[in-house]
Amino acid sequence: MKAIVLGLFVVLSSSAFARDSQWSLCKTSTMIYEEKETLLLNRYEHRSNDGMGRTTDLTLIFGGHLLTGAFDSTEVDTGAVTLSSETSSFTGTILLKNNAVQLRGTLSLDGAETPLASNFRCEVLRD
Repeated sequence: MKAIVLGLFVVLSSSAFARDSQWSLCKTSTMIYEEKETLLLNRYEHRSNDGMGRTTDLTLIFGGHLLTGAFDSTEVDTGAVTLSSETSSFTGTILLKNNAVQLRGTLSLDGAETPLASNFRCEVLRD
């Protein structure tokens, strides 16, 4: 009986102290419409709504453009991603790393498209 109680305590306490979320701000300098520009990416990784997986919420910031979307990061760190606003979008692939994010695809700002191939460096703001 003591072994069962001890086992339940270990299982429950380890899950209670599991990392719940991480918030990072990422930055890169890249070519957009043939000019060197700075992009920011807000990255918030957390438990998914069903509590069983992980979701990474993303906000790409360029000037007055805020493109938002989410990536199911439960079992993979790379895949297809779409970020959008009313007038702009990014469609492509994402690769998540501890202190970096890689985006490859097409950025469309107010209807004008440009390729985007960027490596963002991230700083953890809250663990």
